[in-house]
Amino acid sequence: MTRVPVVGVMICLMVGIIGCRSNEAVSQTSPTQTLPSPSESILLEPIIEIDESSGGPLLGTIGDQAFGADGQIYVSDYQSAQVHEYKADGHFVRSLGRQGDGPGEFQIASMLQTRGDTLYVQDNRLNRLSVFEQKTGEFIRSQGLMFDELRPYQMIGITDDAVVLTFSRPAPFGEAPADVQNDDIRLVPLVSGKIDSAPTIWRTPGITWKPIEVNGMKMLRNMPLSPASSCVFDADRGWCGYSTSLTFNSFSMNGDSLMTVKVEAEPKPVTEADREKILSRITNPALREQMILPDVHPAFAGKLLVDGSSRLWVRRGATEDGRTEYWIIDPEKGATKSVILADGVLLNAISGDRVVGRVSAADGQQSVRVYAVP
Repeated sequence: MTRVPVVGVMICLMVGIIGCRSNEAVSQTSPTQTLPSPSESILLEPIIEIDESSGGPLLGTIGDQAFGADGQIYVSDYQSAQVHEYKADGHFVRSLGRQGDGPGEFQIASMLQTRGDTLYVQDNRLNRLSVFEQKTGEFIRSQGLMFDELRPYQMIGITDDAVVLTFSRPAPFGEAPADVQNDDIRLVPLVSGKIDSAPTIWRTPGITWKPIEVNGMKMLRNMPLSPASSCVFDADRGWCGYSTSLTFNSFSMNGDSLMTVKVEAEPKPVTEADREKILSRITNPALREQMILPDVHPAFAGKLLVDGSSRLWVRRGATEDGRTEYWIIDPEKGATKSVILADGVLLNAISGDRVVGRVSAADGQQSVRVYAVP
């Protein structure tokens, strides 16, 4: 089952909703567990790599990944507007969907989730959910995810009768900068056709958007390294964290706060070299002048994941030698573990003893790698 958000520099507007819960949901009283940072690291080597040699199409811009009921691997490709299916050993099986807005077609296959023998694909441009049968790849149905002019943001889980989605709301133009936008987590009923409402079960801070103006055009944009929330759904409970610290809140399906886990970690300063590297990627001088960077790096970035042992996987960022570090947080045992992977790895899904992610090479070529869960 795949999980939750992505932090990056985007020009698109986030259109969302006003939730029925206040920010008090995040601060409800619950047991708090404080854990030390990991004392040692484990190096993970890939056991499967999916690229053009896997027998399938050349992968363009890789989006999300998910594991199927028989261990197969699903990969969304933004460029081809398809979902590619591979066997558990990485060999290509078929492609699902195509570019379009008809039944079983996508504008962008944004997020993937699996449950039982079913594959769920969220399309953020068409604002709908497409459902496929895993064994045959047959398209089953689709349903709209918009109601009351509200738009979904990210699918973070599936239950027997609902899809767990975050919805977000941008600050209107003209508001003061640095307004933090709240994300609502809602349970959207799995139905055929249009939905009319969906209950909110949690609210957490979202991306910090700033109004800027470039060449006379106004836009909302999130700054590089700006704080953002990431949430994941684990069986009958959710976890949410805000990237300013390694603090994660768990909550039940009815919105009750269950526990808070904190991991001690020293913040990593944003150096002048970091600033120059980040700003050098922004070619527009007017835009570059308005970029505001924080003094420290986010405590974590990318998707928050959870494995079959209910351990949280948190992407800490790059190590000193350029590789990627993840911390595995075990609330049950009160322990943390560090795992090191190749540079550029963004993990997106865990199932059983395997975890899968996207790798970007220095030349821009992307591939998918599978690792064994330690």
